[in-house]
Amino acid sequence: MIQKMGAGQYLPPVGVVARRPTDFIAIEDELMRQALRFIDTNLHRSISVDDVAEALLISRRKLTTEFRKHLNRTVASEIQRLRIERVRRELLGTELTVKEIALSSGFVSLRTLNDAFSRVMNCTPREYRNATLGDRRDAQ
Repeated sequence: MIQKMGAGQYLPPVGVVARRPTDFIAIEDELMRQALRFIDTNLHRSISVDDVAEALLISRRKLTTEFRKHLNRTVASEIQRLRIERVRRELLGTELTVKEIALSSGFVSLRTLNDAFSRVMNCTPREYRNATLGDRRDAQ
């Protein structure tokens, strides 16, 4: 959306502010909402499927069955998906280094972030940031 400044003058948009996902609120199953809320709240830590099951006081088997039933994916893949989304938001919304973002997003190292991000996005986090922010800078 372009904002009108005055008689015929317009200011181009600066960018979009990425917000945290709230998709888990729309899920009817209470166990799944609790699981997704736990994952979202703890993405900064190196959490595992067992951590999620333990926090919900259910078996790992029950948790994995419910994830397949409701989301058609594994718990581990959902943790990874949410981590990558968090990294994307941080890359575009902060000036933190990629290493700082990796460590604050639950990745044990910059290399593990680079590997995971590259598999999903087909580029490194640094390339993603430069390409996306470069496009925004060029538009200004």
